[in-house]
Amino acid sequence: MNIQAELFIFSEEFKRSFASSGLTPELLTLISWVLGIACGILVLGMVAQLVWRYRHPKQGHHHMNQPRRIMALLEQGLTERSRFELTFDTEILQGEGIHSYPVALNTKELTLDLPDQVAPKPAWIGRPVTIYFSLMTQGHSRTFYTFQSTIAAIDRDPSGLNLLRILLPAHIAIGQRRMHFRLAPDKSTIFEVMLWLTPHQPWAKNHTGPTRWGLPMARHHLMQPETSSASLKIVDLSAGGCRIAIANNPRLNTYLDNNQSPDVLLFLSLLDQEGGNLEIYLVGKIRAVICDPLENTRSLGIAFTMTGHLQQPTGHHITWTPLSKEEGHPEIGNWVFKQHLNLFRQQEKNKKQADRAARMTKP
Repeated sequence: MNIQAELFIFSEEFKRSFASSGLTPELLTLISWVLGIACGILVLGMVAQLVWRYRHPKQGHHHMNQPRRIMALLEQGLTERSRFELTFDTEILQGEGIHSYPVALNTKELTLDLPDQVAPKPAWIGRPVTIYFSLMTQGHSRTFYTFQSTIAAIDRDPSGLNLLRILLPAHIAIGQRRMHFRLAPDKSTIFEVMLWLTPHQPWAKNHTGPTRWGLPMARHHLMQPETSSASLKIVDLSAGGCRIAIANNPRLNTYLDNNQSPDVLLFLSLLDQEGGNLEIYLVGKIRAVICDPLENTRSLGIAFTMTGHLQQPTGHHITWTPLSKEEGHPEIGNWVFKQHLNLFRQQEKNKKQADRAARMTKP
C-alpha cells in the first residue's frame, strides 16, 4: 500500500510539474511518440549501414573487384602475352606451378595454353586454381597480380595444343608468390649491405659472429658518397635470394677466380618506416656469375640458405637456422611485398591525377 501511495504521489507531482511548464499530457505523449520514432529510424539506419558494410567490404588500393578494371588487366596480359603461373589449391599438382600464356578472353572466361609436357585431365574441371601474372608499368618495371578462379573446361586446338579455360575472377589483387616476389629496390631503402666470401662449411656448427669475419669484401652504405672505387648494388631482391652487382673489386674477382662454389655471408639493413629497420644476417650460395669486362663488374645471383641470430649484442657469436626452400626469408618477403604495394599505390595515384588533368583540359 505504501508503495502504491508513493507512486501515486510521484505521478501527481510529475503531472503538476509539466502542467506548470505549459506542457499538457497530450502534448507530452505526442513528443514521446516523435522521439521514439526518430530513435527507431536512427537505429534502423545504423543497422542498415552495418549490413551494407558487411556485404560490401571496403577494398584497398591493392584489391580490385570492378569488372571493367579486371577485364582491362587481363586484356593487357593478353596483349603483352604475359606469363600466367597456375598453382592448384588441392593435391592435383604441387610444386613450382604450371607456366601458361593467355590466348583468348571473353566476358566469362580466360583461355590459357599449356606446355607440351603438361597433360590436363578431366578431373581438373571444377577445381580451384590460384594464378599469378605480371604486367608492364611505367619505367619498364612490372606490377605483379594474383587471383583465384575455377577451371571451366579443357580444350585442344587444331594444332594439338592443350587449352585451359578458366572462369573470370571476381577480384584481382596485387601480389605474387612471396618466394619469387622480386623487387629492384630503390637506393634510399637500402641502408647498408656487407658481403663476405668464404669456403663452404657446415654453418649449423659454426657460431663465429660477424665481428670476427674481418673486413667485408664489398660494402654499400647509404650515408657514404658514391665514388669510382669498389661499389656494391642490389639489382633485385626476393625472399629466396638476390642479385648483387659489384664493380671495381680486384679482391673479390681474384677470390672468385681461384675458389669454386664459395659460400656468401651477407648483412642487410633494410629501411622500413612502418615496422622499424630490418637487420638480417644470411648465408647464401652463388647460383650464377655474370662478368662485364667493359664495366669491370660482376653480378652474383645468390640463393639464401640460412639466416643468423646474434646470441649477444657484441656480435661475437651467431646461430644459423636453415631457411625453407618454399618460403625463403619471411621478413624479407614481407618487406619486398610492402615496397611493391607502395609503388602500386603511387602508380594508381599518378594515373588518377593524369586522368583528372586530361578531363580538365578537354574542351
